[in-house]
Parts: sequence; C-alpha cells; structure tokens
Amino acid sequence: MRDDLRFKADISEEMDRVNRKKNLIIMGFPETVEGREGEDDDGRLRLLLKQLMDGEPVRIGTVERFGKETGTGKPRPVRIVIENQMVRRNILLKAKRLKERSDTKDVYIVPDLTRAQQGEDKKLRDKLKELRKNGQTNLKIQKGEIVHYDNGEKIVVYKQDQ
Repeated sequence: MRDDLRFKADISEEMDRVNRKKNLIIMGFPETVEGREGEDDDGRLRLLLKQLMDGEPVRIGTVERFGKETGTGKPRPVRIVIENQMVRRNILLKAKRLKERSDTKDVYIVPDLTRAQQGEDKKLRDKLKELRKNGQTNLKIQKGEIVHYDNGEKIVVYKQDQ
C-alpha cells in the first residue's frame, strides 16, 4: 500500500515539474507604478522582458499574480508562461542584469519550482554558503551540483544526493 502511494506521489511530482517547465516567477515586480495607475502587469512585463532581451519581443502566455495581498506594500509574485524553452533559458541567463538598473534592482526572475524542488534548491544554497564560509572560493551551483572550476576543469565539490 505504501509503495502504491509513493508511486502516485512520484508520478504527481513529475507531472507537476513538467507543467512548470514553461513558467517563470518574477519576484519584487511592483503591482502599480506611481503616476501610471491602471497599467496592467501584462504590458509592463512585456516591456521589461523586451528590454532584458535587448529589444527582441518575447511571446508570453498567461500572466498572473498569486498569493494574498498583505497590505505591507510588498508586491506579490507574478507567474508567466513562456512557450519557447530557449527564450525561457535566455531570460534566466540575462536576469542578472536586472540588478544593474535602479528601477529593477529589487526584481528577480526565477524558475517555477515545486515544493520538493524548492527544498532541494534551499539545501544546495545552504551547503554553498557553508562551503564559502569555510574559505572555499570560485564555487557555483550547476545542475544540482556545487562545482569549482580549476584551469578550465570542472570539479564537482558536492552532489545533492550525498
């Protein structure tokens, strides 16, 4: 019976991961811009992504805010669907540029992860912090591993399943 439930949970998790592969989450994106009341998230996000992609328009599907309005002024995250996987990947690669602009320094673009993936990601980031605290340098997370590059050679320092 337990194996059957575990199998169903594994299938459900995998289906959820596949469904989220097209999604990106934008954190810190203001809900309204002062002096520009009534402008929707869709248009402002399209403009932001176009600027991020060096003027190339990005075809996006649904745009939705999720979570409760807290009244603290903290913007709710936005989920967008990007149909083209290469465009999605390029957006994630270029998302670091948002820190350089004063109007988007608090905006982050991340993949849409399941709860299980979020837990795995958190463990990796915590391990990376620990390794850096212990004096190791030139480390980064890559495909579920913490790696170090030495003279162009990739050395795996930590694997998720250790």
